[in-house]
Amino acid sequence: MPRDLRQLQLGQTANNPTKEGASAVYDGVLVPAIVKDDYLYQSPDTAGTEVLMRFAGLNPGTYNVTVFEGRTTDGNGRFGKVWVDDINGKKEPAAQNTGNYSGVNLDVNGVPTPVGQPRTVTVEIKAGEYLWFAEMEDNSGGISGMIIRGLSSTGSTAPPRKLGFARSGSNLILSWEGAATLESADEATGPWSAVTGATSPRTVAPSGTRKFYRLKL
Repeated sequence: MPRDLRQLQLGQTANNPTKEGASAVYDGVLVPAIVKDDYLYQSPDTAGTEVLMRFAGLNPGTYNVTVFEGRTTDGNGRFGKVWVDDINGKKEPAAQNTGNYSGVNLDVNGVPTPVGQPRTVTVEIKAGEYLWFAEMEDNSGGISGMIIRGLSSTGSTAPPRKLGFARSGSNLILSWEGAATLESADEATGPWSAVTGATSPRTVAPSGTRKFYRLKL
């Protein structure tokens, strides 16, 4: 039976066939190589279907929505749809509106682009509205990440809050500016908890297999 494209899809699978090992800055936000080089795709990855993502709880305002895939061997490219709607998402655009956001430049004979090709769509969200994204499946590739960043009311870009990091011997130094709470988690999906007494700069002694950090404003 045909897949219901209006249903929010679950069951994505992680994959990282190419590892460029290069971090990048997209729309003022540092994207670590471990994030850029990995990607999620729908399982099964059936051409002509979509993975629908709905984001709730965003304050009214203007937002930049930046999507990217770091994979440099996806000859088909990656495309998606960004739009604002109610909870049902029935106003989905008929065609893609992101442009190719894969790590392959289709305009230059499919040349690999290790720094990626992030694509940004600017949207206006009103009270009670939801942000929607449709990842368009083509049996090749997926999405590495998405950055949703609010803009100031004057239309100028709001300064991004960055979490910097540097190595010092076997330790990791985390730093940031302004008032924010440093949070940590064992998995990227959480649960997240505040790091007790954390001030910038913060020295961390890595232990275990992995640890994730973020700033909560």
